[in-house]
Amino acid sequence: MSYNPHCYNTDVLEKIAFPTKEGFVFVSKPMINYCQADDKYTHICMLDKSDHVIIRSLEKVMEIINASTFVRIHRSYVVNANQCANYLAATNELIMENGAVVHVSRDHCKTFKEFFIHDDKNKTG
Repeated sequence: MSYNPHCYNTDVLEKIAFPTKEGFVFVSKPMINYCQADDKYTHICMLDKSDHVIIRSLEKVMEIINASTFVRIHRSYVVNANQCANYLAATNELIMENGAVVHVSRDHCKTFKEFFIHDDKNKTG
């Protein structure tokens, strides 16, 4: 098996290089708070509230991150489930650990809740 410097296992590496207009930014997966789509770009919003604009679609970012701790809550948002603090059902707002507020869409609300709530009453046996 030959070494390919352009492919790396994002399950093993904690930091991922994303292309920006200026070059690359190295992002630590656990430090990502949420990602927000912006046409062909994605804002990677970090726990320290810094924001990296990268030249990749949200779909491509999710392929690259390849982490089971991220959940889609909106057509334009994916959040790090480990950073969720409160969900306000009346307004469909998700409060992140660092205070950031993101909206959970009606289309993704059920999937979002199922991601966190494990209901055993419908299981048999």
